[in-house]
Amino acid sequence: MSRPSSVRLVEMGPRDGLQNEPAPVATDIKIALIERLAAAGLKTIEAGSFVSPSWVPQMANSAEIYRRIKRFPGVSYPALVPNLKGLEAALGVGIEEVAVFVAASEGFSQRNIACSRAESLERLAPVAKLALQKGLRLRGYVSCIIACPYDGPVAPDQVAEMSERLVEMGCYEVSASAPPTRSSGSSKRWRRASRENASPCIFTTPTAKGWPMFWPAWTREFPSSTARWPGWAAVPLPRGRPAMWRPRMFCICCMGWVSRPVSI
Repeated sequence: MSRPSSVRLVEMGPRDGLQNEPAPVATDIKIALIERLAAAGLKTIEAGSFVSPSWVPQMANSAEIYRRIKRFPGVSYPALVPNLKGLEAALGVGIEEVAVFVAASEGFSQRNIACSRAESLERLAPVAKLALQKGLRLRGYVSCIIACPYDGPVAPDQVAEMSERLVEMGCYEVSASAPPTRSSGSSKRWRRASRENASPCIFTTPTAKGWPMFWPAWTREFPSSTARWPGWAAVPLPRGRPAMWRPRMFCICCMGWVSRPVSI
């Protein structure tokens, strides 16, 4: 089986991290953070979102940030857009990649974006169509792939349905996540279902202790070495790496970088 020559990291701190800060973060500070992340070598940095300031006050200055940041060659700066109005604002500042969001559970969809799962897909269809017409790259997010804080366990079929619909809309990648929860039969069924899903997806899921689980791509690519985490199945590690090596990735639910040494 062929092995990838590299792993792409998607940095979401300037958007998914800072949007939860209780006090406003100055535009200059955000710009400095984004530019330092790019200077550090990150190639994909989600720098903001074009959502209503009344819903997410911390993202009110996203347009100014995108106009002022120094854009490093070879670095992508996607933005989250919830609707056509947000997409039009993103196009106005020269954005080349956008991300859209859905939830796998009805409860989370209603509480987070005030509509059903089906309605959220209907809203995003014209957004995805216009984005692709304008030549933008399109990413997708699916939240609550294992359990929902409102509905409880989430059926794998619901996750697969939402992921497939995003891929059908034109998303080149789907990032799927779940809030911290205990392992259950649902997670086992989803792992089996995800291995059979050929869609271009990256799955990032925190465990009950807040640490992530990655599948199915890494399971296929790195079958030789595994490490155990409490309450979960084996986490694959690449061949040829030290036993204490552990990938570092941003978790879109924990809203932070997660990395932890493990022993085999």
